[in-house]
Amino acid sequence: VGQFKRVPLPPPGRSAIDCVSGALVGAVGAHNSRIVGLGSLDGQAPKYITSMGSWNNSTTWDPTMFTFSTLDVPGVGAVRPRVLSVSHTANFTVAGCTLSDSHGWTSRFVNVTDGLVTDVNVYGDFRMPNNDGID
Repeated sequence: VGQFKRVPLPPPGRSAIDCVSGALVGAVGAHNSRIVGLGSLDGQAPKYITSMGSWNNSTTWDPTMFTFSTLDVPGVGAVRPRVLSVSHTANFTVAGCTLSDSHGWTSRFVNVTDGLVTDVNVYGDFRMPNNDGID
């Protein structure tokens, strides 16, 4: 069970909408909302793979990592899609579901108060950078 409290606002020049751009499921100002049940949100990251081999943290070449294409979001630019992104929201719950195959961060919560993530399964291929769960 994970609970979280308020985190910093978006960086200067970024709006609440920017924080959820490119997400399979994005929520801005979705107060008193929840995603609950035995369903699955699948980011379908394998469809974005362009080749093998990638820079690890921009410092070393890793031949076992995937290279991806990006998604062009009007007004934002190129992004690596996420499965779930929630911004500027109070009282938000994610429970009992599965999040899988994210192209970037699997889930991201920005400026969320009274959030709860519980009984959530996160699946991702270790060769897909930064798809490690809850950010």
